[in-house]
Amino acid sequence: MDQSATRPAGLYVVGIGAMLFGLLGMCTQGFAIVSSAQQRDSMAQLQADFGDESFRQFAEFQGSTYIPNLVSSSFGVLVALALLIFGALTIARLGIALWTPTVLIMAVIVELLQLALALYFQMKMADMMTDMTSGFDAGPGGGMGIEGMMSTMMGVGMCLLGGWAVGKCAFFGASAAYLRKPEIRQLFEAPPQLTARGD
Repeated sequence: MDQSATRPAGLYVVGIGAMLFGLLGMCTQGFAIVSSAQQRDSMAQLQADFGDESFRQFAEFQGSTYIPNLVSSSFGVLVALALLIFGALTIARLGIALWTPTVLIMAVIVELLQLALALYFQMKMADMMTDMTSGFDAGPGGGMGIEGMMSTMMGVGMCLLGGWAVGKCAFFGASAAYLRKPEIRQLFEAPPQLTARGD
């Protein structure tokens, strides 16, 4: 059987893309879980070593983000695993892959929630960093402009984070819409029959 006739190129794009984003998501979300725990411990140690009030508030804030980040990253790992599995099922044209659009929509929801959480924490951190670095710019001539540099770096970081999230959501949304087309759904409702050679 001619597999190109039963598997449009779009299925490969969606399936491989979902698998790649799933693999990348598992790596990044897993790293986020580990780094959050390490960061919490290091901040607790630094808080004990330094008595500065502004630094103490910053350390407390970092510690308060641990649970939300842990929950967010755990959902991210589950969605990434689902993307990896259902991406492969989509390429294989198995009937259960009819649920792939649902998985993609879930990925969009989790991505947007994680983006909102990250931006909220970034803005809170920017305010604290402004308070911590304002003293460095109080000297003659305005100092080294550390506050301005920190604000610029955080702004660029938030723009990159938002752009990457929007790009992923666009791919997930377009892929879900593609898989919901009647002619594409029919491919999963009538999976290909294997020949005597097994292909």
